Amino acid sequence: GFFAAVVALVGAVAADDTLDGFVHGDEVFFTVPATDHRITVEDNGYVQSFWTHHGVWQHFTLERKDGAGTVRDGDIMYFKAWSGTYIQRQGNSFHAVSRETNEEEEFKMRLVRGDGDDDDDDDDDDDDDDDD
Repeated sequence: GFFAAVVALVGAVAADDTLDGFVHGDEVFFTVPATDHRITVEDNGYVQSFWTHHGVWQHFTLERKDGAGTVRDGDIMYFKAWSGTYIQRQGNSFHAVSRETNEEEEFKMRLVRGDGDDDDDDDDDDDDDDDD
């Protein structure tokens, strides 16, 4: 997915598979590693990554589905935009238009070590949501 493939939340992965220093409620910026652009939510809810700005439109709050606690590998997360709306997948694109959280706003956190390898090499959940 979009966030899994192109977005980096910079932090060290600790030995206990937590994202060292990040907890529910933290305010963050997401960076696309290939371009160094920031994920941006415009005032109409459009999500894009065209700019390198660190402004209001690039600001997100991390929310764990389970509530308070350290961000861990496998956590179900919500990404709340500056507008109070949550990032959601709509087909092959992303928007931030809902102020409620439900399945469309859920993202599974995958922690990646510095070498770029995902911590759970044998997990193949790319096809879990296929309806065919």
